[in-house]
Amino acid sequence: MQIEMTQPQTIPIYPAFDKLLPIENFYQSIISNETLATLQQMPANSIDLILTSPPYFLDKEYEDDKTFMGYLSKQTQIIKECNRVLKPTGSIYWNVAQTVQENEILPLGAMFYSIFKNVGAVGNFYMKNWIIWHFEGGINCKNRLSGRYENLLWFVKNKENYTFNLDEIRIPSKWQQLGDKRCNPLGKNPTDFWVFEDETEKELAFLDTENSIYEIHRIANNNKKEKTNHPCQFPEKLVERVIKSATNQGDVVLDIFNGSGTTCKVANDLQRNWIGIDKEEKYCKVAKLKIENNLQKVVKNNKIYFTNLEETTEHLTLFERDEPLQSHHSGL
Repeated sequence: MQIEMTQPQTIPIYPAFDKLLPIENFYQSIISNETLATLQQMPANSIDLILTSPPYFLDKEYEDDKTFMGYLSKQTQIIKECNRVLKPTGSIYWNVAQTVQENEILPLGAMFYSIFKNVGAVGNFYMKNWIIWHFEGGINCKNRLSGRYENLLWFVKNKENYTFNLDEIRIPSKWQQLGDKRCNPLGKNPTDFWVFEDETEKELAFLDTENSIYEIHRIANNNKKEKTNHPCQFPEKLVERVIKSATNQGDVVLDIFNGSGTTCKVANDLQRNWIGIDKEEKYCKVAKLKIENNLQKVVKNNKIYFTNLEETTEHLTLFERDEPLQSHHSGL
């Protein structure tokens, strides 16, 4: 399907957000700058959905917090700014796993829940779901059970008035697959437990009609088509489900820790406006190439259109790794 867009054929990377310009000037672009500083320049009540995964304080190359308390303090400031820029009907999906401090697992999900519920005078957040998504693959731990799930916390600013398009994300039910005519023909609610199967489990998962597994493959070990040189990538099907459920065409999607650009790429595919923020210039370039590689310019009646192309990886080879991508989880 052809979609009219306002951006040029190439995706711009801006060094900063200019608060003197309309936010529309930054749709379909990436901002290479610090998250907090950029959010502070953005107008209030301007974003429909924030979907992101912050650093987990696991000593990744892009993390610069010196202490865990300093990390939480900075994230608190960022979350307050997220509340300010979200529209009154907006949602935020905050993806975190666990972190490891002095050989002890700390539940980041619980810690961030407390932060979201205590943002203070800037406004309120209300939790609608705590989603658990399971994946196969990843680092095998030696001194504890290996982590195979992450947490996706969904908050809204107004618990009575927000976007939730359930019919857009329904999945086939067991009884529907068995031909029961009483079932909703669009499928069932996907629930708050999402299963991400490894490629080796794919065939078995399709046969598991008892649990009607909705499978979304993890990037790190098997999905060469989506893989780029960022250690913590969202699977595209996870992003697609969130964006379809929480926004409508033309809404504005923001990823404040943009990484390899999966959120922006999928938002573009789904005809949403989007903005990505990341302080690491090299990952901004990865995201730019990922999105541009999925677009083809079509000119009709003096207007610029874009149509989706099948994604290839030939232009991303400079950014791919020879070894498997790192996991969010520590192997300790």
